[in-house]
Amino acid sequence: MELITWRNGAETLTPTGGPLFSTQMRAEAARGDWHLWADTYAIVNKSGGFLAGGRGDELAVAAGLPREAWGFWVDHGATIIQTDEPKAAIEWLAANGYRVPYATGIKQAEPAHTASIN
Repeated sequence: MELITWRNGAETLTPTGGPLFSTQMRAEAARGDWHLWADTYAIVNKSGGFLAGGRGDELAVAAGLPREAWGFWVDHGATIIQTDEPKAAIEWLAANGYRVPYATGIKQAEPAHTASIN
């Protein structure tokens, strides 16, 4: 499910992240072992942070406030962040104790045998 937290020119940043990041939804996600996914990339022809309630890549990188962008989403339950700035996000998340790698020792799935239709 996707629910966009639009900024729409508001002067303030989203304080909550919207309904999908509510306390109730975070509890449901934990019970169901679901991921909460935050998109922080820019939308073409829209000002920075339009999609992420103002807490997007532009705030993290251009303004130098990664804590207010990526840190906010993790603090509000995001377990996946989709970003146009993966190197910067990974470095900041890891350096600040937010990055949790997947468990090791998991057997990787065999590659699927797929057909190509040209």
